This record gives sequence, structure tokens and C-alpha cells, in this order.
Amino acid sequence: ETRHPRGAVYALCLARDAERVHILSAALPFGEEAEAYEVRVTTDGSDPETGAVHRAGPAIGAERVRAALFVDGQRVVEADTESPRFRIAGSTAPA
Repeated sequence: ETRHPRGAVYALCLARDAERVHILSAALPFGEEAEAYEVRVTTDGSDPETGAVHRAGPAIGAERVRAALFVDGQRVVEADTESPRFRIAGSTAPA
């Protein structure tokens, strides 16, 4: 229904800082409360579904980190430090 939209947007980010990886996650509800979510993490490249539940705290000191955000048991988004990075090309002023 367009007059009373409901839902939520979930986000997951792996941010490397020197030799450590910070795991950032968020939920932005609109029209209702966002469902609770959890982030599961592995550091050996295996599927995050079987990994440890990540709680806010210090960064992880690992070469590779895979994480997945789950809502109601369903994988919503996944991030991997080995994935190619997407970067928007810079712009320059016309000559």
C-alpha cells in the first residue's frame, strides 16, 4: 500500500583498518519496527551461516572475513573481504 509503506532496509559492511576488520550493520525501518537481525561471521572462508554470531565489539584480526546478515533465519545480505570492490569512478572538470 503506497499510503502506508512498511518494511526495512538492512546493511552490512566489512571495513578494513590496517590488519583488522570492523563489521558494521544496521537496520532502517519505515512504517513499522524492523525485525531483529543477527550477523554471523567466519574467518576461514567458509559459509557464514554456520559461523559465530557477531556482537558489537572489537575488530577482528583476520586476513579473510565473511559475514552474512540474517532476518528471521533468512540470509538477507553477505559480505566478504575477498570480494571485488565496487568503486565509482572519479570525475574531473571538463577541459
